[in-house]
Amino acid sequence: MKKYIYPAGITGHYLAWLMRFLYGDVEIEFIDDSDHKTSLENFVKRNQDKEAVAHLALSALATNYENKLAHMKQRLEQLGIAYDDRSLEWHIQKVCDKVKQEFIRDEKVVVMICERLGGGKHNGFLCDELLKRGVKVVLLCTDRSIYEKLKIHDSERCLVLYWLGVYLKYIDFGELLLENSDFGLRHKNLIHIGHCYGNYASLIEYEHIKAVCVFDKKHLKQEREEYIPSGYLGFDAMLDKINAVSVDEVNSVLVAPYDMEELRLMLPMIQKILKKYKVILRQRYEFLELPEYMELLKGLRGDLYIDAGESFLVSSYKESFCLICGKTTTKFTYPLLTKKPVIVLPHNGAHEMWGGLKIDDMLGVNLNSYDKVEDNILEILEDIQANRESWSTKIQQYGDENVYNFGKASQWLADYLVKKYHL
Repeated sequence: MKKYIYPAGITGHYLAWLMRFLYGDVEIEFIDDSDHKTSLENFVKRNQDKEAVAHLALSALATNYENKLAHMKQRLEQLGIAYDDRSLEWHIQKVCDKVKQEFIRDEKVVVMICERLGGGKHNGFLCDELLKRGVKVVLLCTDRSIYEKLKIHDSERCLVLYWLGVYLKYIDFGELLLENSDFGLRHKNLIHIGHCYGNYASLIEYEHIKAVCVFDKKHLKQEREEYIPSGYLGFDAMLDKINAVSVDEVNSVLVAPYDMEELRLMLPMIQKILKKYKVILRQRYEFLELPEYMELLKGLRGDLYIDAGESFLVSSYKESFCLICGKTTTKFTYPLLTKKPVIVLPHNGAHEMWGGLKIDDMLGVNLNSYDKVEDNILEILEDIQANRESWSTKIQQYGDENVYNFGKASQWLADYLVKKYHL
């Protein structure tokens, strides 16, 4: 059996994955006009399969989608190539049917959406905890890299599938569907876990969301049945890694700009800090796409280390004695994970859902002006160093009083779901 897919983008390779899941070791040839060897014209010249059908796989998110699709069809028709423009949806539905018939059968199954965000840490150990309790789990990986990472869990009780986010709307199986981002999906029991330690309580007002996991008592304005006081599952995985590592020195400052605008504003402050301390600069992957970024780094003098991990490196948490940041939601997780304070610089655009503009005074220091930061930053850092034990005590107290199931959220949520939904 041989299948022809046109074009060979991310969606084309996703269609190929669907075909292999259904048919096994099927031979697939990609047609793509980005290279003459794989172009439509060259395909017509060398193809001997008179019954060939081109399975169209243009992403529904493509700019000017309708016009591009119409143009592709027109070219195929002009060249006399048969095509199937519903192949993607048809194969997705067939995969859904296969999952229901061969994996789910007559059991209740929990379906979890796994995103690349944070390296997939936001679901914590929930999959493992559900499996321990005898619950079948389906993991839907929205990115090929996270699928490759998680497919080792594929087993008799855990099915790992590659499922592009734009096509999650076709999911029609599972007793529960758990998500980290709001995909606007329709499911009888759609539960929002969240992809950071933020205030997601307002999502319960959305008609399509059944229940929302809440992380902190301060996120709640009122107690409601739809709020699940699980705590943040991501802490479980992060604590496990942090506790496994020891360091010799804790004398660095972790700086985490959210975007290039924040980095530019932070540069004078960073240079001043480098006169006395090592700086660990958190590098966001999009920075590398901007030539300006490397030029800015060249201007810095001192002991500068770049944290370029997909998520924060454990060493960055362990070696630093405080975090300096603006918009990033790490300002809420860093203190709780490390028992060290955060310095929050003035910023705009933080939605309440991601925690708002400021942090609680028990977790760190909120600064209102960049002008004062550059002048006083060394004095502020020296004060933090001198009062490490006091900060640790305050942060521990905040966690004890406000954070649900710190480090054990996965276990708690697994127990809750099994009982609530009779899994």
